Amino acid sequence: MLFLFTLAAFLAAALLFLVQPLMGKALLPHAGGSPSVWTTCMLFFQAALLAGYGLSHVVTQKLRPVAQVAAFGTLLVAAVLVSLRSAPLREAATAQPEARVLLSLAMSVGVPFVALSMVSPLLQRWFSTTGHRRARDPYFLSIASNAGSVFGLLAYPLAMERYLASSSQWQVWVGALVLAGVLLTCAGVAAIRRRSEHGDSPGTVQAEPPPSEPDAALTPGRRLHWLLLAMVPSSLMLGVTLHISTDIAAVPLLWALPLLLYLFSFMIAFAGPRFGTARLWGRVLPLVVLPLAATILLRARSPAIVLIVMHLLVLLVAATMCHRRMAELRPHPARLTEFYLFMSLGGVLGGLFSALIAPRVFSTVLEYPLMLAAACALRPQMSEDWKGVAKRAVLEVVMIASCVAIAWTAPRVADRWLPDGIAHHTMYHGLIAVGAPMLCLSLLLLAGGSARFAAALAAVLSIATYASPFGEVLARERTFFGVHLVTRQGAVHRLLHGTTLHGIQIRSDDPDLAPLRNVPGTYYHHSGPIGEIISELRMQGRFKRAGFVGLGAGTMAAYAQPGTHTTFFEIDPAVARFAQDAPLFSFVSDARARGAVVDIVLGDGRLSLANEPDGEFDLIAIDAFSSDAIPVHLITREAVAMFMSKCNGRGVLAFHVSNRSFDLPPVLFAIANDLGLKVAYRNDNIVSRTELTEGKATSDWVVLAREWEDLGPIAHSTLWQRPAPHANTPQDPLLWTDDRSDVLRVFTGW
Repeated sequence: MLFLFTLAAFLAAALLFLVQPLMGKALLPHAGGSPSVWTTCMLFFQAALLAGYGLSHVVTQKLRPVAQVAAFGTLLVAAVLVSLRSAPLREAATAQPEARVLLSLAMSVGVPFVALSMVSPLLQRWFSTTGHRRARDPYFLSIASNAGSVFGLLAYPLAMERYLASSSQWQVWVGALVLAGVLLTCAGVAAIRRRSEHGDSPGTVQAEPPPSEPDAALTPGRRLHWLLLAMVPSSLMLGVTLHISTDIAAVPLLWALPLLLYLFSFMIAFAGPRFGTARLWGRVLPLVVLPLAATILLRARSPAIVLIVMHLLVLLVAATMCHRRMAELRPHPARLTEFYLFMSLGGVLGGLFSALIAPRVFSTVLEYPLMLAAACALRPQMSEDWKGVAKRAVLEVVMIASCVAIAWTAPRVADRWLPDGIAHHTMYHGLIAVGAPMLCLSLLLLAGGSARFAAALAAVLSIATYASPFGEVLARERTFFGVHLVTRQGAVHRLLHGTTLHGIQIRSDDPDLAPLRNVPGTYYHHSGPIGEIISELRMQGRFKRAGFVGLGAGTMAAYAQPGTHTTFFEIDPAVARFAQDAPLFSFVSDARARGAVVDIVLGDGRLSLANEPDGEFDLIAIDAFSSDAIPVHLITREAVAMFMSKCNGRGVLAFHVSNRSFDLPPVLFAIANDLGLKVAYRNDNIVSRTELTEGKATSDWVVLAREWEDLGPIAHSTLWQRPAPHANTPQDPLLWTDDRSDVLRVFTGW
């Protein structure tokens, strides 16, 4: 019987967490590839989990054992029927994206997810009444559930996503759901039979309370403690996910890593004290938080793999500490379903805060540092520190204020007083701007002040989150698609998305700098790859109609001249507002003033271009980034084929593939070979002093055409590399399609 319950718990949890990345990937292309798709999906999954836990609590409290099994079996049948008649919806989510994502999920997997969410608490409650020798503490079954969750999360990106088409993935999942239904029904019947054999009357429990928890009445304070211990890791997990997927790639594998560690922390916590007490994990937490805080203050962006590991390590330690404390505070099995209900409610509150509240309240991703500080505030050592806080309240406030003042003034002191030659040298600047606040935080911790350490950490990281490394902040806005920042430093206006520069413009009344106003800078300079492409097309009279996926600061409008028609496809309304706000950036307004036609179409680039007439464009350039990550759905075989169909007979397609973490040109080479297109690649990594003055940055571009003649001299230029042709196979890992995209193959962040 124990094997049956364990297997049923494992399979149900595996299906529960297998469907999450499956649905997230299905919706991702229709929400612009934004990492916020996943945080919104997680909010839905947490809410559905809460509904399942709530139903299991009601069922076990109100129904007799036979009725419990019957009611649950009926819901499972309904879940299977719903799954058979509906595949994952792919609803566009460009207007009111959160609401559309939530609605799509509710319509497609709402009922199956709620049914599977009921399994873990129900099985544990049923097992506690069987008279089995381990029935007195059935929480150990949560280890099987969490192991199944880990298996499901790993199975999707490592196996299902790589080897099965999307339609086949759904069919496999539905088939496994039917098998799980049979196992769960058998487990319920077995529980009823064992209960009957032991003469157990309905509503009573023959188990003793767990050794670590006396059978006492639960207080509101205990329930509030449960909520906080569940809420903080949930919000922290979403913060880590948003952070690493924004600057690398919005793909299920990177979504799965934080969730995987989040679930693994449950396994450690409920496996017993042999993996450490909450106090032990609480001692470790500051030791991993301090180095991470230093990287945040330094605004470090590489090496990517080291930074990812640091963020994930903090998540694991913080979540394990909180969940281990919950395990230590777990109630008698008679209150088991209530305990899981509050645990789930805390998870939902964390998801609600990160996915819906924080993006509307904060103009930057402030919730992440706040949750780091909140985790430190939940350390078990905190209760001891609070005992003397009232007596030394003035001292506490002075120490915290001093640390915050140092964090605020240190960067300014470094900028103002360091000699010009080393004013911006990373080592010297870091010693003052980062070393000073880190030293203060360390001293606060060593002084035995968990409370003041947590408060100072929250303040210091909040300052770092809002501060700009590029001078005065002119505008800042946070949307579903990320945080956008416009700054001014001297004569240069910059647009940043996340940690990545997305465009600059030199704005000055200085006669020497005024001519540079309409020089396309950064990755779009005249001497760069895209400048060369446009120059060749213009010389041949073939630059009349151009389409650009991704607007940025509107820099590409600098190429628009009278008689040309340029269309930008931009998913984020905030970016469109910034690019058309002349005091911020004037590329678009200046082009229109010259007599060029410049349109801006709001919506996902792939979906919007699909609505354009075939053969419309001389040039289409794909320049869409979510911070440093290119949405994967824009670089698949189907996407490239559609983009080429929108180009006229001699039209060309260009991809901006500059990236810190992925080597994308080989993917486009494989796609071009498969579609019979000609392809060339240019790595423009040399910038002269004059070009640097004009704002040029290094960049990588790939250009595709139907024939070499369509590229003109570029086809024979030594600056452009032509990959050797090779025969593709349908299973080529570099041949990305809408069904398969093996991002690990081209990951260079190691």
